[in-house]
Amino acid sequence: MRTRTLLFSLLCVGGLALFGLASSQAQVCEAVEPQIALQYLRRLSLDLRGRLPSYEELEKVSKDKQVPDEMIDKMIQSPEILEQLHAYHRDLLWANFENLRISNQNWRLDPMSGSIYRTTSTTRRLYYRGTDRTECLNEPAKYDTSGNLLCKKADGSYESCKAIQIRRNLALGEVGQEGYVMVAPYWDPTIKVKVCALDAQDATQADWGGRTFNCETDVRPTCGCGPDLRWCFNSSVSEREVNGALVDQMLRFTEDIVRNNRPYTEIMLGNQVEVNGPISHFLRYQSKTSTVFGSPEVDYTIPEIPYAQKETWVKVRRSGLHAGILTLPGFLLKFGSNRGRANRFYNAFLCQFFQAPPGGLPAANDNCHVEPNLMKRCGCNFCHQAVEPAAAHWGRFAEAGFSPLTDLSKYPKFDPNCAKPSASGNANCRRLYFISPNHPDEERYRGMLLSYLFADAHPAGKHFEQNIEQGPRLIANEAIQSGKFAACTTRKMWGWFVGTELQPQQEQRISQYAERFKQSGYNLLTLVKALVSSEEYRQGRLTK
Repeated sequence: MRTRTLLFSLLCVGGLALFGLASSQAQVCEAVEPQIALQYLRRLSLDLRGRLPSYEELEKVSKDKQVPDEMIDKMIQSPEILEQLHAYHRDLLWANFENLRISNQNWRLDPMSGSIYRTTSTTRRLYYRGTDRTECLNEPAKYDTSGNLLCKKADGSYESCKAIQIRRNLALGEVGQEGYVMVAPYWDPTIKVKVCALDAQDATQADWGGRTFNCETDVRPTCGCGPDLRWCFNSSVSEREVNGALVDQMLRFTEDIVRNNRPYTEIMLGNQVEVNGPISHFLRYQSKTSTVFGSPEVDYTIPEIPYAQKETWVKVRRSGLHAGILTLPGFLLKFGSNRGRANRFYNAFLCQFFQAPPGGLPAANDNCHVEPNLMKRCGCNFCHQAVEPAAAHWGRFAEAGFSPLTDLSKYPKFDPNCAKPSASGNANCRRLYFISPNHPDEERYRGMLLSYLFADAHPAGKHFEQNIEQGPRLIANEAIQSGKFAACTTRKMWGWFVGTELQPQQEQRISQYAERFKQSGYNLLTLVKALVSSEEYRQGRLTK
C-alpha cells in the first residue's frame, strides 16, 4: 500500500491525477505541501547529483512533508556534484577545443596504403626521396654491410640513401625510395607498426651541408621522428588525445579546488596543476615543433610520464607569472590572443562585456580609421581603453601558444635583432616582436615585444607596463579585492541553479549571497548550499 501511495504522490507532482473506473475507487491528490516538498527534492537531486532521488528519500520527504537539511548536505558532499560542476566549468571556460590543430605538417604521421606510417610533409619527402609526392616502398628496408640504409633507384638498383641525397642536393632530379622498418610507437609501445625507414630515423643530430642540425627541431635528410617516433604526432590518435588531456587538465584543476574545499579564488590564483602522460610527452618532445608557440620551458619541472599512461596524473607546482586557470595551456590555446584572454576573463569572472558604442562605428572611409592606436581610434577607443591594459596582463605569455616569455635574456622588452631589416628571417622576431611598422607613430616600437605596442601611450602610463610585468595574477587579485569576482560567481551560480533571470528587486539578495560567499572563505559548495536552500530556488521553477 505504501508503494502505491508513494507512486501516486509522484504522479501528482507531475501534474497528473488518477481516476478509477468507478467513482467509489477515485483517487484524489494529497495536500499541496508534500507535493511541493517532493518537487523540491526532485529538483535538488537532478541539479546536485544528475539523477532522480532514491525511493528511501522520496518516502521520507513524502512522510515529513519537507526536505531535511541533512539530506541537502549529503547531496552537496556527494561525489556526484563534482560531475555537475564539471559541466558548469566546461561551459564557463568554453573547454571544447579537442579538434584544435596543434601539429605541424613536418611532424605529422599518417598511415598510407599498406598501413605504413610516414610524415605528411612534402618537405621531408623531397629531401628523402627526390620528389614531394614519392612515398617509401611497401617492403622491408634494406641495408648494406656497413649498416647504411639503401634506396631503390629508378633503374631498380639499390644504393645508399645518403649518397643519393647528397648528389640530389647538388642536382635535383634523382629519385630513391627506401622500405619500411617496424617500430614500437610511443602512443602504444605494446605493438609494432610499419614506418617508412627515413621517417623513422632516430638520430638527435644531423650533419648536412657542412652544418650540424638538431633533429628535434629541424627537418633534414638524415633526421626523422626520433626514438619511438616521439617527436611526431600520430594525426589520428595523439593530437586528439593531447588536446583532450589539456581540456581535462583545466577541468581537473577546477574540480580539485571544489573537492578539497579550497578557496574558489584559486581558480584564478592557484599554482598547483596536474600533468598526465600525453601532456608530459607533448611538453617534452613535441611542443617545440607544434603549430602553436610552445616549448618545454613552462616554469615548472615537467614530470617524465610515458605517453601511454593517460590515467596517471601527477601534481606539479608552477612558478613565475602563472595564475590559476588563466595561464593553463588549455585556456591560452582556446583564447589565442591576449585580447581574447582578457575578454574571456571579463565575461567569466567579472560578468562584464565589451560592446560597441551606441550608434556603432564611424563609416569605413572616415579618416579617423588611419589612427594605429586602438585606444585612440574613433569607435574602437570606446572598448580598447579598457581592453588594451587588460590584455597586457598576458603580455608575457605567447599568443597563439602557451609558453611563458618570462626569461628576459631570451625575451627582452626590446630586442635589437628584431629591429633590424633582416628581422623577418628570425622566427622569434616574426612571432613575438613588432617588426613591420605601417604608420609613423609605430616606428618607435620597432623591435619591441608585441605586448608593449602603444603601452606608453595609454593614460595610465607605467600602470600599463606594470600589468605586463606582473601578469594575470595582478588582474585576478584586483577582481577579488574589488568584490567583483564574488558578485559575478554568485550571479553565474544563480543562473546555473536557480535558472531564472534576476529581477531588480533580487539584486540585493545577490549582494547578500556574495557577502556570505566571501565570509565562507570563498567556499563554492557553501554558496551552492545557500542558493539551493533559498526561497527563490524552491519556488523559481514551479512556474516554469
